[in-house]
Amino acid sequence: MGCSGSGGANGCGGLMLQQGDAFSFVFQYKEEGEATTLPTGYDLIVGMYNMAGTLVKSAKLSASEITLLSDGTYQMSVSHSDSMNMVGGVTMEITIKNADGSIVDHASNVLTFNFEPRRNNSLLETQNDNHE
Repeated sequence: MGCSGSGGANGCGGLMLQQGDAFSFVFQYKEEGEATTLPTGYDLIVGMYNMAGTLVKSAKLSASEITLLSDGTYQMSVSHSDSMNMVGGVTMEITIKNADGSIVDHASNVLTFNFEPRRNNSLLETQNDNHE
């Protein structure tokens, strides 16, 4: 979906995260149009990249840290220690690795990405939907 309006920190659903803020993702990982479940014991490696292609945040989550919601999307929470500006155009890459570190699957720009920042355990109204 395209972005309208002027840019800035909140342009296109962006949000300035402050140090100590927590945020979660709700996303749907699809392989050839089919929802894919994450097998127990596998790790999910998530990278977020800005429009210049620079990695701005990466996270490694085990299957136990990911909740499969009833609508087929996954939810995961990540906390960070550095302030970071999330603006429109951020893309996500997802890599699934097994226990020995080998890559099981990799997806880039083939998923629905809802960015749901939370501050003080309350869901903010800002939501960022990136579609490639």
